[in-house]
Amino acid sequence: MKTIKEKKKERLRLRKSARTKKVTQRKPSSGPVCRLCFREPGDPEKLGEFLQKDNLSVHYFCLILSSKLPQRGQSNRGFHGFLPEDIKKEAARASRKKYAHTSAKHFFKCPQCNNREEFPQEMLRMGIHIPDRDAAWELEPGAFSELYQRYQHCDAPICLYEQGRDSFQDEGKWRLILCATCGSHGTHRDCSSLRSNSKKWECDECSPSASARW
Repeated sequence: MKTIKEKKKERLRLRKSARTKKVTQRKPSSGPVCRLCFREPGDPEKLGEFLQKDNLSVHYFCLILSSKLPQRGQSNRGFHGFLPEDIKKEAARASRKKYAHTSAKHFFKCPQCNNREEFPQEMLRMGIHIPDRDAAWELEPGAFSELYQRYQHCDAPICLYEQGRDSFQDEGKWRLILCATCGSHGTHRDCSSLRSNSKKWECDECSPSASARW
């Protein structure tokens, strides 16, 4: 059974994971997108010619503006001399660099094994800059606003309140009592047979025994 501290860490991890997806994921596209910038073809005058070959799509301007992408082929090979294998390597490098930038030093880790010690040092050795700051999702305006929102839902197996599980009163038998341990579950007093003046209660996850009520 998880401790209170472990539950809080798990909830915080899920919130961070959600914010990470919000920062890094783009809206899914119905058509091909550039392997380097993840954008659709767009305006050729701004992004250059949209090149496609062997399930690989790129903007020409993204090719010539990529900082570590060599042009090792002849003009008739690959994409105007930019070889597919080099483009894929550059896309992977850029992805790691973006992860390093958004995660920053305090949350940067290996995406496969979660190593926080050796992995950042190896990335630094490879020339990837890791900002010494909090992660990008923690710097967003109102990033922790949901932490200040009080849980407002009755989780009793059978809710007796005619107004529904999401409604409650400030006092009386329909007052919503939150779990004294985790604060992530609630019940109307009457729905869990609590006394009219009871202010403490524990959910089944924190206290499987039905007797753990005050």
